[in-house]
Amino acid sequence: MNQTEQQVETKPKRDPRDNWLSVTRVLKLAGLSPWLDVELDQLRRGVEHGLDERRLRYILSGVYPEVLAAKADVGHIVHQAIADIEHGLTEAWWEGETWTPYVTAYLKFKEENHYKATLVEYRVYHESYPYRGDLDSLGMLNGKIEALIDCKTTVAMDPTIAYQLAGYEGCLPANPKRVRLGLQLKYDGTYQVHEYKDRNDHKIFLAALTVATIKEGLRS
Repeated sequence: MNQTEQQVETKPKRDPRDNWLSVTRVLKLAGLSPWLDVELDQLRRGVEHGLDERRLRYILSGVYPEVLAAKADVGHIVHQAIADIEHGLTEAWWEGETWTPYVTAYLKFKEENHYKATLVEYRVYHESYPYRGDLDSLGMLNGKIEALIDCKTTVAMDPTIAYQLAGYEGCLPANPKRVRLGLQLKYDGTYQVHEYKDRNDHKIFLAALTVATIKEGLRS
């Protein structure tokens, strides 16, 4: 058996549930995303003048793709640093970077609230309503309160985060005492906690899932 054949045989099978709609995709298809709706005539005129449709959508929504990509890169790498912290990595490889204050803010939150994560960057699935999600963090505050947390490095917290967290929570074992938190990490090294208490958020997410499923079916 050659090396190529061995690699093929040992390649792990992909979970078929990974083809399910993701929480973020659900919200986008249902129109519950932070982006402004782009009018069709604006889009048509721009494309007729030779502009790239994807780029035009972002610009008309008030965001340049380059800026969005840069922010996404920062968010991704900050999440990686947080995951390493929660996994016990002692080497602070993030020190001295321009985005280090976001990590400093997380460390401050962790220390002041005695937060210990049990799941980090973890994929979850809902078997009854087939969808998936990648939660940022699930853990304990002060050793007694279970918290589902979504970390953001944005200047403002979009209200749809409440529905995003509700989607993730639907995949977890029921816990009426669990809190849903949006953790806003700021560039000055501080943080702000936003708690989402409205239980109707779960109904809204399921309604969004219905709309998204229909739209996805029409596209396929």
